[in-house]
Amino acid sequence: MKKVFYPVALMAVLATLNAGCQKETMIESPNIVVEVDTVYTVCYSVNGITHTELLNNEAEYNALLLQLFALTREGYEVEIVGENAIGSAMLEKERLIYTTDKESEAVAWTKQKINEGYTVQVSYNQETGIYTCIAYR
Repeated sequence: MKKVFYPVALMAVLATLNAGCQKETMIESPNIVVEVDTVYTVCYSVNGITHTELLNNEAEYNALLLQLFALTREGYEVEIVGENAIGSAMLEKERLIYTTDKESEAVAWTKQKINEGYTVQVSYNQETGIYTCIAYR
């Protein structure tokens, strides 16, 4: 019995050591590069002071528009120019006026017109609660 037990036990220990000494296969994870496709450049002026924002996504763009509309409710004059706007106010050929008492509708209309290449002036009448959006190009 002793003659059989020791060789079997020795083989079991050597097999365990052999498995521990095997070279491990390394699995390399591929490098993942994420590129932001949607970048918005928005120029706007508040009471005549011009600012430029570089926004990385739609959520940041919407947040900026909501912030600008909040400024109009406080009585500031806001003008928003998208990156697609061409020309200047001196060469104004087309003028569209939109009025509503709902901020969400005013924001959506303003965003649409900015994307179409218009410059949009936004004002808010505190007495009537009406947003007036004037788009021109």
